[in-house]
Order: sequence, then C-alpha cells, then structure tokens
Amino acid sequence: MNNKKTISNILFILGLTISVFAACVAFLANDNSPQMIQKPTAALKQVGIMMDAIRAGDYDAASVVMYGSPSLGEVPTGDNLAVELIWTEFLRSIEYEISGDCYVSDSGVVVDVSIKTLNVPLVISSMENYADQLLNRQIAAAKDMSDIYDSEDNIHQDVMNKILWEAALQSLENNREYQEQTIGLNLVFEQGQWWIVPDESLQRILSGSF
Repeated sequence: MNNKKTISNILFILGLTISVFAACVAFLANDNSPQMIQKPTAALKQVGIMMDAIRAGDYDAASVVMYGSPSLGEVPTGDNLAVELIWTEFLRSIEYEISGDCYVSDSGVVVDVSIKTLNVPLVISSMENYADQLLNRQIAAAKDMSDIYDSEDNIHQDVMNKILWEAALQSLENNREYQEQTIGLNLVFEQGQWWIVPDESLQRILSGSF
C-alpha cells in the first residue's frame, strides 16, 4: 500500500477544501468616477469595520462595507475538524494596522493596511510528515488491518479524519510562522458613504493566502 501517496493526495484535497471555503470576491467595475466630497476619516472607519469583521470570521458584515456587497462564500464548519482548526487559527492570527492617512486615487481614495496572518500554506504542507508518522503508528498498533483499511485498501474516513486533525495540531505547534504584507485598499464614494472595492490583494487575505 502506498501510504505516502495516499496521505499526499488527501492533504492536497484538504488544501483545496480550505480554498473552496475561502472568500470568492467579485471584481466589480465602477462606471462613474466618484468625487471626494467629504473628509476621508469615514473611509478609515469603513476599513476598520471590514477588518474587524474579517478577524471575527463574520464575512457577511465585511461584505456590507464592500462595493456591491459581494458574496464572500462560506467559512468552514465542523464537517472537517482539521480544516476548521486551521481556519480558526488563521482568523485568530489576523492583526492589522492602518498605515497613515488616505491618499487620493483616480477613482477615490486608497488606505494602506499592514496585515499579519498565519502562514496557512506552510501549515498544510508541513502536515504530511506528521500524518505519515501517525498513520505508521496506527498500522503498527493495529491488530487487524481492517480497522484501518477498507476492502479497497482505502483508509477509513474516521481514521483519516483523526490523523489529519492530530497532524494539524502538531503542524500548528511546530510550524507556526506568520506572514505580513501591506496592501492598498481602494475606496469609492457613492450614495453618501465610502465603499471598499474588493480586489486580488484583498481576496488573498480573505482566503488565507491560497
């Protein structure tokens, strides 16, 4: 049985699962060039509202202050404990700082935000060795291989779920690294308020950098 290939394939699926749960931010065009008709302190406030909502995992609240109020997808649930664990740690890790004041762009204003997050891809990639070790221990301790593998030599789902959860715990403990980046958030003024325009840099933050 090619255990290493099995673990690798499942970890690949795990990564895809997290990315599916990640935000799918719409890229929305604005036909009219808005004018800055009030002091942009309100724009800074909108950025704070969005970032606080993201940290809380409340993507619906984050969407409310985005231009067009796009759907940001669903966050992980308890269906996969490893995914939920990593996503929860990602949200807990988010720290942000608004850098300076707004500055004018062609369509409105830009606010620079420095954001620090857990390096999720590193956590996922580092899980393979831990998962291999955990599986080998299960095999060594098993009295009957049918407790681990089904009739088609696939690992039982409950066994795999436990292995991935424990591998995620070990990876988070031993490979907890962070990444920091500064992005420029574009805001436009319409209907009496500032709106944050979702773009690729914001999408990477929302999706845990996948």
